[in-house]
Amino acid sequence: MSYFRTDVPDTASELFDGEVVIAHYGSGLYFSIAPSGALIWQGLRHGLSVAETAAWLATQFPAEAAAIPAQVAAFVADLVARTLLVEVAEPIRAGELPAIVLNTWQEPVVESFDDLQELLLLDPVHDVTEAGWPHRPDDQA
Repeated sequence: MSYFRTDVPDTASELFDGEVVIAHYGSGLYFSIAPSGALIWQGLRHGLSVAETAAWLATQFPAEAAAIPAQVAAFVADLVARTLLVEVAEPIRAGELPAIVLNTWQEPVVESFDDLQELLLLDPVHDVTEAGWPHRPDDQA
C-alpha cells in the first residue's frame, strides 16, 4: 500500500473552509487544492493509503465510485511530482477522518500560483543556519 506524508520539507499547508493552501518555499509557488482534492489530502493526512482514500471517498460519492480510484491515483501522482507529498513506508495515523460536507464529487485539481514567488523565496525566516535566526552580528553584543 502507498502511504504519504503531507508535512513535507520546505512546505507549509493549511485547510481553510474545504480548501487546502500549500506554500512551497523551495520553489516560491503556492498551491490551492479544492474541494475534492482537499478530501484526498485529508484522507492521506489522516493515515489512509491511496487505495483506502479512494475507497472512503467512493462510499461517500457512490454515483462517481467507478471514476474515483483513477482520479485519486492521478491526483496523488501530481502532488508527488510537485514535491507536495512524500511517500512513507508506514501510515501516520492522525485521528478521525473529517466529516464530508461536499455535496458532489468533482475531479480533483491542483492550481499553482507564482504571484508571491519573489516574496516566498526571499523569506529570511526560512533561511536559517545552525546559528539560528535572528542572530546579532559579532560587533553588536
